[in-house]
Amino acid sequence: MLFETFITVISGVLVFVFGQLFIELFLKPLRRYKELKAKLSYILVRYYWSITHVRTFTSFESERAGIPTTKSNEYENSEALECKNKLREIAAELEGFVTEKWRVVNFFFAKPSNISIVVKLLFDISGNMIIDKKKRDESNEFNRNAVDKISKRMKIMKKLDI
Repeated sequence: MLFETFITVISGVLVFVFGQLFIELFLKPLRRYKELKAKLSYILVRYYWSITHVRTFTSFESERAGIPTTKSNEYENSEALECKNKLREIAAELEGFVTEKWRVVNFFFAKPSNISIVVKLLFDISGNMIIDKKKRDESNEFNRNAVDKISKRMKIMKKLDI
């Protein structure tokens, strides 16, 4: 009788411990990864126009020189800066996710090599948000292609044509 009670208690404790390990090592990282994917998808859709229509230095220089700008220019300039910061923020969060303690488990749902490539592309895009006028078309095309690559690697949004 005492032995059966002992076995029952030990079994219950083991089930609890394994359940907690499953939650901590698999479910929580999976949830966090999905939240990061959702945030990345939101940022790419929200700022797609700014990403694929980069601002030139002249837009910013005229503002600093006191040349009046239209409300549209003001909005586009501030949105470009905001987008640049959001892209860097999500890139840092993704990089942090890869280097967390449960790295081995990440292979089940997120390849660290894919995330590293996505982080590099996000930084490249953010560096292309405000560019020399001569390289504007080239930067627009680069950013458009980078968004497509990110979408494929992270399996998020369909191709946007805005």
